[in-house]
This record gives sequence, C-alpha cells and structure tokens, in this order.
Amino acid sequence: MKKRLYLLPLAFSLLILSCTKNNDTKENNTAASTEQSFDLEAYESDNAAQVEYGTGNAVMLYDDGSLWSESVDGEMFFSGKTVPAGTKLNMLTNPDGTFIKKNATRNLSGSKTEREFAYLSYDDGRYWVQTNIIALDMIPAVVTDESFLYKAPKSISPYSPTVLLSFGDVIAVSEKEVTGDDGRIFYQAALKKGEKVYENVYVEEIFTTSEESFYVMDLVKNLNNTDNEIYIKELITIGSSVVSSGKVKSSIKELFTQASIDALDRTKVAEVPVDYYVFDDYYVEAIPGEGENFNIRSTPSLKGDAYKTVSSGQEYEIIMMTKNTEEVNGKTGHWYYIRVMDENGNFDVAGWVFNDRFNVFGRNLD
Repeated sequence: MKKRLYLLPLAFSLLILSCTKNNDTKENNTAASTEQSFDLEAYESDNAAQVEYGTGNAVMLYDDGSLWSESVDGEMFFSGKTVPAGTKLNMLTNPDGTFIKKNATRNLSGSKTEREFAYLSYDDGRYWVQTNIIALDMIPAVVTDESFLYKAPKSISPYSPTVLLSFGDVIAVSEKEVTGDDGRIFYQAALKKGEKVYENVYVEEIFTTSEESFYVMDLVKNLNNTDNEIYIKELITIGSSVVSSGKVKSSIKELFTQASIDALDRTKVAEVPVDYYVFDDYYVEAIPGEGENFNIRSTPSLKGDAYKTVSSGQEYEIIMMTKNTEEVNGKTGHWYYIRVMDENGNFDVAGWVFNDRFNVFGRNLD
C-alpha cells in the first residue's frame, strides 16, 4: 500500500498577507512583470558569491515582494523572483551580526530611484530586497485569538484608532518578550492590515509561530477555495495527520475540522463528525466473505449515500474514527473513515464504513 503523505516542508508560503508601504505598491507590482537583462553570472563570479555569511531572520510583509540582483555597475534590477507575504526570509549578516544593507539605485524599466536594500539567501541564490517591505529580525506568526494592537508594551496603550487583530492574521513578531509595567508580556510586531503597514507596535502572546500551525492554516485556505472532491479528500488526509501531531493549537485544529466539514458538505462526498479520533499508521482489512462487498458511505450512518463498494479481503488505510459507538444491524462498534487506492496505487475515494466487518491493525510505515 502506498505510504501516507506527511507534513511537507513549510516555507510559510501558504498563507497570504497583503502588505505594502505607501507608494511602493505600484512600483513593486511593476517590478514583478518587468525584467531587465544584465550579466548576473559575471556579477556573481566577480562579487565573491562563495563568501560565507552569518544569517538572521526577517519576514516579507508585502505579497509578491520583489527580489533584486545587482548589476556590475551597482544598480539593482528585478531578478524575476517574488516572495509571498508571511515568508520567513534567510537574511545574510556581517561578522558582527548586523544585517548586510546598502543604498543603491533601483532601475525599474529605466526609472531610477534610490532605495535601501538588504542581502538575503532565497531558493538557490542570493538576492537583495528593499528593507521597507520586510520586517528585519522578526519571524512569522499567526494570530490565534482576537486582541488589540498596542503602540507600547502597556495594556493601557492600545493603538489609536483601534486596531483589532483577528484570528488567522499573519504578522511578524520579535522572538524577545517584553514585560509591561503591569507585568503582562508583550512582543514587538510588524504587520499590514488593510492598506496600512504598522511597525514598532506590540502584541500580547495571542499567536503561534509553529510551522505546523501555518501549514494547517494554508490547508484551511485551500479547503475553503475548492470544490474538487479528490483534492478535498487529500487535504483532509494530510491535515488530519498534522493536527494529530500535538504541535497545532486547539483553535486552529477546530478551524481545520470546520473547514473539512464545510468542504465535504459542499461536495456531498462525506461528512466529518464533530467528535472523532485521527489515526496514524493504522489500517483495516475487510473480512473475507463469499461474494461480499462493502459500501462506503457519505456519512457515518446507514442513511448515508453509498457511493462506492470495496471488496472483502483487501486492506485500507484508516483516516479517522468516530469517538462514540453505536449499534448497527444488532452489532455495536465505531464508524471508520477509510482511504481507498486504485489498482495503480493512486488515491481513489474516501468514506465511512462500519467496523464490525473489519479487522483493525497498526503498522509502522518506516
């Protein structure tokens, strides 16, 4: 049986936070669609591309923020690469730990302006990024509870006019906590909300920085924006494995559960009950019976639509199981949500079966 998909590497490119700085929006969008030619290969060989630098963190505040390359004459040209908002950037630093920055001329379709740039490593190369569209020395975080934005680390200093952070907002936060006058803990932050960028502001600890939480939030976004049945099932399969890792906040897990229910309800493929257990590395085997097939149903009930039959004597992966038992045809047990592969080992369908007809066993996929 084909192995289950596990958590994919996370580059925090999943959630979108549209951020910009005043008049740079139009210029940055233009950069993303305009490329200039120069001898980048010669530049990299002539400018010590093999030098080992230290590294520091930053967060992209602007969606599709442009990365720039320096020409041999010192001007910055659009590299052809952009970075999604909320991405954690690997900035390069000097031996003393300070970020490598420089003022340079940005050449955008022949229009030249002076900008401050910082040096970073991204994907397979080194580039420059304008410092006014990133938050230096911060890491990405996702808000998990509503809270005010503060202009100072004091509970009596909310930002005016009032700015309310919402569940799911992606922000940049410092890793260093600050204790306010009243003993409450704050973190310096930067974010874009609406059309305004906020810097040197503070938030309470109403966020998570775990990669798993970011990943699940991206799955939620995808679940909310697709009606493709197979894609929805794959997202639920992957997400169920991630939320069972213990590294995802309960509020985000609840959001994923609700998004799964809503997505399945839209497609009328299957429904996820509110209370269920998520399985890792467990399978069911259909008990052989002469000429017997088993119905996969859209809900954990005999009233659920039977939209697929599976053969006895076969092995199927368990995705989740109802917490509560019930009696079905005189037998007491649980309903299992199983994943069925086709003859080529590709995902086919998923749905509910009652467990009195199955042997349940665990397996270490490693």
